[in-house]
Amino acid sequence: MEKSKSEQSRRLISRPLEILLRVFGIWPGILYGVIYKVFWLVVMITSTTLQYTFLVLHARSINFTIFLYSLAATLALSMKLIKLVIFWSNQRRFDEMWRVMSLNWEHNSAYVNTFGTTNKTHVSHYLANFIVAFSTVSIILNSYSILLSGIHYDEASNGTRPYILMMYLPFHINTQPVYLLVMFLQFSYALLLSAGAATLNSVLIILMLYLGDQINVICRRLMSMAEDEHTTNVTVIKEIIRKHQSVITFSENIESLYTYIALILIVLNTLITCGLGFILVSAIGSPNFSMILMKNLMFYCAINIETFVFCFAGEYISAKSKEIGEAAYNSPWYQSKFHSGAVLFLIMRSQHQLTITMGKFMDLSLERFSSIVKASASYVSVLLAMY
Repeated sequence: MEKSKSEQSRRLISRPLEILLRVFGIWPGILYGVIYKVFWLVVMITSTTLQYTFLVLHARSINFTIFLYSLAATLALSMKLIKLVIFWSNQRRFDEMWRVMSLNWEHNSAYVNTFGTTNKTHVSHYLANFIVAFSTVSIILNSYSILLSGIHYDEASNGTRPYILMMYLPFHINTQPVYLLVMFLQFSYALLLSAGAATLNSVLIILMLYLGDQINVICRRLMSMAEDEHTTNVTVIKEIIRKHQSVITFSENIESLYTYIALILIVLNTLITCGLGFILVSAIGSPNFSMILMKNLMFYCAINIETFVFCFAGEYISAKSKEIGEAAYNSPWYQSKFHSGAVLFLIMRSQHQLTITMGKFMDLSLERFSSIVKASASYVSVLLAMY
C-alpha cells in the first residue's frame, strides 16, 4: 500500500525530498512515523537546551561577536525545531492535502498536456531541490573553516577549541578522537536539521504550484465552455464551481498549516539578519574579514531565501486567485441566465483573495519581503554610520 502511494505521488515530489520526509516521519503512511518524531524531538530539545545553557553560562566570558553569532545559530536551529513541531501537530491536515493532490493528479491526467502540469511539476522539483541544496551548502561552508581549525588545533595554546555549534557539554574533551566525534555529530545534526527544515519550505512550493495548476484548470475551463448545448454547459459550470470550492478549501489548509510557521520565521529571521549584519559591519577591516564574510554571507542568504519563499508563496497565491474572477468575466457568461447567475457568484467569491498570512493578522507578499529587507538594510546603514 505504501509503495503504491509512493509511485502515485512520485511525479509530485522528487526522490530526495521524499527521503527527507521519511527521515523526519512526515511522509504520509510511513511505518513507525511516531518513533521518528519522538527521536528527533528528543535530539532537538537536548541540543537546543545545551546551546542556550552555553549562552547563559558564557554570556560575559566570550567575545561579543562570537556570542552574537552563537545566538543567531541557536535561534536558527530553534526556529527549525518549532517549524517541525508545528508541522507534526498538523500531520493529519497535511496527509489529507497530500491525498487530495494524488487523487487530483490521477483524475486530471488527461489534462496534463493541455494545462502544462508536467512543466509545473519539473519546476517544483527544481525549486524544491535548490532550496534544500542551498541550505545544505550553507551549512557545509559555515562548518568548513571550523572543521579545519579544529583538526589543526594547537593544544599548547590557551584558546578554546572551536565548535560548529557552541553548546555546553557535561564532559571534558581532552583527546582528539572525542573532539572529532563531537564535531561529526554536531555537523550531522546541523546538516540534517537544516535539510529537514528546508524540506518544509519545499513542500510549501509544491503545494503552491499545485494550487496554481488547479486555478489554471478552472480558468481554462471557463474560457473553453461549449456554446451549443445548454445541458453540457450546466454540467461544466457545476464542475467549475465544485473545483473552485476545492481550491478554496485547499488554500485554507495551506494557510492553517503554515501561518504560525510564517509568524515564527519572520520574527526570528529578522532578529538573525540584524545580528549577522552587525557581525559583518564590525568585522570590516579585520585581518580575517574574508573568512567571516564567507561564513556569514551564506548564512545571511539562506535566511533571506527562506523568508522570500514564504512571501513569494503568499504573493503567488493572491495573484492566481485574481485570475479566476478575470477568467469568469471573460467567459461566455451571457449565453444563458444560468451561466450569468453562476458566474456572477463565482466572481463575487473570487474577490475574497486567497493568501498566506503570518499569524492570521498580516498577509505575506513581495511588498512584505521588501519591507523586511529595507529594515535590515537600514539597520546595517546605521551601524556603518556609527562604526
